[in-house]
Amino acid sequence: MASDMISSAERFTAPHGVRPANGNGAHGAGDLVRRNPSVATRTWVASIGPVALRVGILIAGAAVLFEVLVAGVMHDFRQQHLGSTFAAPQSHIPVGGGIAVVQIPRIQLNEVVVEGAGVAQLRAGPGHLIHTPVPGVAGTSVILGHRSRFGAPFEKLGEAKEGDQIIVKPRSAPAQIFLITSVRHVAEVVTPAQTTEPRLTLITSGSGTNGKEYVVVEAGTGGVVTPQKASASAAGKGGGTTTAPVLQSAALDLPRGTISPLIALWVAVVVGVVIVARRSKGRRDPLVVMAVGVPVLAFALYQLALALDAAVGSLV
Repeated sequence: MASDMISSAERFTAPHGVRPANGNGAHGAGDLVRRNPSVATRTWVASIGPVALRVGILIAGAAVLFEVLVAGVMHDFRQQHLGSTFAAPQSHIPVGGGIAVVQIPRIQLNEVVVEGAGVAQLRAGPGHLIHTPVPGVAGTSVILGHRSRFGAPFEKLGEAKEGDQIIVKPRSAPAQIFLITSVRHVAEVVTPAQTTEPRLTLITSGSGTNGKEYVVVEAGTGGVVTPQKASASAAGKGGGTTTAPVLQSAALDLPRGTISPLIALWVAVVVGVVIVARRSKGRRDPLVVMAVGVPVLAFALYQLALALDAAVGSLV
């Protein structure tokens, strides 16, 4: 009889998903978790909160550090490099290269102007709007610059006065002196009128109060501003063509932010690093985890800050 009972016990098979008892006949805590998927789900959901908190703190801290320290260092480093290579002859100036030096003594402005006024170029200093004439030649050259970020080159632009001098030294031409003719705070920047002489228009962000979003400084060498001409065929008695002066009033195409999928990519990298570090706690050597994770995390946060800056795309 006893042998029959032993034989039956030997033939007993545990139900699917339930692990046999350990040596003393009791199931371990890990076995209970495996038997109850809802426990594992609740554990995973509960871990989301701490991970999200850590990621949020890291991103916020990186954004503040980027604005307070890194952005200014980037500007200063690029200006130093542009200044050291400005005197070198160059037949073609690429986007991002130094095209001129602009100085306004009253507001202590002394910056190398780069070719191009995109988000990336404005990190290095004031940028020349490519579709406008080169500074110093006939026509109105437009230069944009940040007011409070990336070295704040145009921080005091609104303090300039009519009659102040602007000294411009193009890369391959003698220096020219311009006199400021107007300093305006406007809600919208319009395309500058054509001129017969070299003129400058410097633009930065305004305070935003009373709808005044931009500071616009205009300067000239004494040339006469002429409105753009537009030809239009008119059905008159003689069937001739009349030419009427038309002022350019279209809004100037200023740099705008672009939301890049790289933002999601770098956020995902940051989240991944935080999760890996959290799961490695107590399992691996902390020094090894830090040696691998910190550089990856720092690089991801830096790239994320650049992507977020490109999304903002303002002259602030």
